[in-house]
Amino acid sequence: MKPKYFITLIILIGIGAITYSQLHKTKNTEVVPRGLNISHVEETEKNENIFCFGDRSFHQYYEDDPGGYSYSMLVFDISNPESVEGYSRYHPYGTDSGVSSIQGVYDKETKTITAITSSYGEGMYHSNSRIWKLEEGSIISGYTEAQLGGKIVSYENLDDVIWNTDYPESAIDCSLVDEWLNEMYTQWESFNDFDEDEMYNRISSIMNDSDLRDTTTATGKYIDADSNWETEEYLFFLEGPDYCGSGGCTMVLIDSSDRILTKFTVTRKPILIENYREPNIWKDIVVWSNGSYRLLQHDGNTYPSNPSLAPKLSVRDVEWHPENFFMVMNDHHL
Repeated sequence: MKPKYFITLIILIGIGAITYSQLHKTKNTEVVPRGLNISHVEETEKNENIFCFGDRSFHQYYEDDPGGYSYSMLVFDISNPESVEGYSRYHPYGTDSGVSSIQGVYDKETKTITAITSSYGEGMYHSNSRIWKLEEGSIISGYTEAQLGGKIVSYENLDDVIWNTDYPESAIDCSLVDEWLNEMYTQWESFNDFDEDEMYNRISSIMNDSDLRDTTTATGKYIDADSNWETEEYLFFLEGPDYCGSGGCTMVLIDSSDRILTKFTVTRKPILIENYREPNIWKDIVVWSNGSYRLLQHDGNTYPSNPSLAPKLSVRDVEWHPENFFMVMNDHHL
């Protein structure tokens, strides 16, 4: 692990146990509860006010390890200084990730962003107070001794902030974020859940289609859709003339007995599933259909079979809230 990642991880561990309800200049901002924050932000171009920072590095843990990349990404939209939006992603190769959405304020005079992050990592949700300072070509994170000591902080006095000047995050072209995400998801998807022959035999039997492998590309992924580790559910996405139309393709949710739980039509990738739900509660699924992300919620019996009629989510609702959903199958970017 790079030294700067180690330092950052230590800082995050120190502040991760603290839940905050107020910050300097954001004392009236509610901490967003776990769950989808449906803002339906209008998808307008605000590139001049969107800043991206990040790092990509190759890691190989042992001689026969093919290796892979670690990614660190930090994105801010300061179009409205009183309501800054952003997200962070830390995806180290070969271990657990940490992702957050960011809500805060930007002080033009001090060039600082103070915010509350809603985070998910290692199976847990938590909210933290964070501070960053924009510099030419980079961004620097900060913390206070009181923060590491388990106290609520407000950053009222910037003299109390200890800045990580030795480990700044470099500014990057925002197009690299999409490029790295696509590369990262491809790296993830190289770890298949199924042996290919087993997968095609299984889905061919389920769909009663002996010619499926010759005409169709199938992708299968394990998902814990019902939040019960004692059961198993799987998603199969089928792309071929018998399973696709102008509106999209067929997706099938099955249980461990190969019983079809829901058969979805007019579905496109990307496909995401909620990171966490209380035990034995069906998780929300998000797919792309009819020109928008769609929210599929279980009604106690099944999921809606036609995603094009399900509630819409904006791109920012989904992609700027990585703490809410995990990417199951990618087709980035839209």
